Amino acid sequence: MTDLVTWLHIQLDGGREPDAVTAAHRAILEMHRDDGLGWCTSCGDMTLDDHDRAPVETPCDTLRALASAYADRPGYHPGWAL
Repeated sequence: MTDLVTWLHIQLDGGREPDAVTAAHRAILEMHRDDGLGWCTSCGDMTLDDHDRAPVETPCDTLRALASAYADRPGYHPGWAL
């Protein structure tokens, strides 16, 4: 789990967002998790044979965009910006 993902979980555990927003953001985190090898389980362009995806490192741009919604909060790292 990346530092960005850990930080996002902390933001969502704070109870500062409406329940629907928190649930949606948790779903995004689940869809874009690290596969254990440093690759996003959801992102990547289809390869020429349309069977595999070209790997995308975590944190992916989707998680970086999600984190940007909380960029004004303590602990946000400018290196996470898109």
